[in-house]
Amino acid sequence: AHFADRYPERVEHLVLVGPAGVGARRSRFQKGDSWAYDLAEKFWLDGYTPAGVIRALGPWGKRSVEGYAARRFGRALSDAEVAALAEYIHSVNSLPGSSERVMNQLLGPIAQPKVPIGPIVEKLPMPVTYIYGESDWMNPSSGAASAKKCIDGKCYVLPGGGHYIFLDQPALFNKTLLGRVRP
Repeated sequence: AHFADRYPERVEHLVLVGPAGVGARRSRFQKGDSWAYDLAEKFWLDGYTPAGVIRALGPWGKRSVEGYAARRFGRALSDAEVAALAEYIHSVNSLPGSSERVMNQLLGPIAQPKVPIGPIVEKLPMPVTYIYGESDWMNPSSGAASAKKCIDGKCYVLPGGGHYIFLDQPALFNKTLLGRVRP
């Protein structure tokens, strides 16, 4: 979104899949409500990220990722695909941090936007498409509200999936995406 805002001549169509921080939202917790939230907030503000935790866990990090991939994608993917996905996630998150280093500059704890991207996206001169899974932990209603304010905006909430809708429902995701960008 920020790239499209800065260089609109380089972006023909902006597609946002399960984006974080579209609209401002009330946090369920405030400082002092929960020791667990306060600890998570401190770690987040100090620059710790989930990928950093995976790296710090060493070989246990790989096992954690394998368990997560099996629980999260075991019903949608074959065992071989789950193993390949776990290897990919672990490999990417084991490398030295890069874009994750700006996460706590853009988002507060629990994906609270410091500056919502909705108002930025709504001013863009190109078509904008939001795609969410119906069980996405991001807020599809913020994408739908933002899409209505765009020059040429659409928001799709696809059934049978969550934040990784492109993995949960690949055929439906591809059909929706291609139907929008190549009408």
